[in-house]
Amino acid sequence: MPVHWTYTDFARSSDLEQGDILCPTEELSALFDEVHPYFRDSKYLAFLVTTQSCDLVRRKNRAKANYISIATVRPLSQVSLNLISNTVTPVAPGRFPKSEKIKAKQLFERIFNQNEQSLGLFYLHEDADLSIGEGAVAMLRVTIAVKAEHYDRLLEARVGRLQPTFQAKLGWLLGNLYNRPATPDWADHDGGGEEVERLIKAYLNPSSDSGDSSVAWLDDVLIAHAKQQGVAVDGTAITELETLRPPPAIEKALQTIENELATVYPEIPADKVTKLKNRLKNNGVFRKLMRAADRFIS
Repeated sequence: MPVHWTYTDFARSSDLEQGDILCPTEELSALFDEVHPYFRDSKYLAFLVTTQSCDLVRRKNRAKANYISIATVRPLSQVSLNLISNTVTPVAPGRFPKSEKIKAKQLFERIFNQNEQSLGLFYLHEDADLSIGEGAVAMLRVTIAVKAEHYDRLLEARVGRLQPTFQAKLGWLLGNLYNRPATPDWADHDGGGEEVERLIKAYLNPSSDSGDSSVAWLDDVLIAHAKQQGVAVDGTAITELETLRPPPAIEKALQTIENELATVYPEIPADKVTKLKNRLKNNGVFRKLMRAADRFIS
């Protein structure tokens, strides 16, 4: 029995439906060897039936559809870097400006809430009973057409089914319709908001959970300064790049003021210069101006 609320039970004897999940059984893999060898690749975690349910109903042991389309399913962790790169322009492979991170966050919010139309993705949450060991996405633009004569092979490979409202959402995405079926978002379920935030964080910051350093977010000012210094942001460890970070605008401004005072009014005691710097450092208007300068520089 599926444990996640996006899935539902089904009778083993029931016909195929849009939104049925297939695992790559030996029989299905053997079929791919015959007609689509490329799709036997182990990177495909599962497959999702995309043909309309009405065309899959069998009458006199025959479905209306002559061909049954199934979309490939891949672990989200394997494609997340490419997805981010399609949304945020990287400054080097796997390294992105932190100022653009919000775009990636919004991308994953769309994916998890089944609203990502442009890339044609449908999120499948991990569920061991469905042989989906980790969060995955059905690539709705990458589909395989299987002759209806192989219907029974697909039935044998079926391990799960989308809950009806999510079947409707899948159909909407596939048909590129403009109305939005009322599928519940993660935030509509107890703890769902916190859970989807955790998922987004895991894919935007994989190094924080898995040790994977394929994605890194760098401050724009650090990127610009590294380029000025001729340092390659793709070939240098993050810790080393951080040593190149220029001091904040407020520190540079205070140092400039101290240098100018020493040149123009050398008789001013050092303790009074320090007192002036401390006053400026704690002055709200001055700090606000310096923060604005940091944003302008970055």
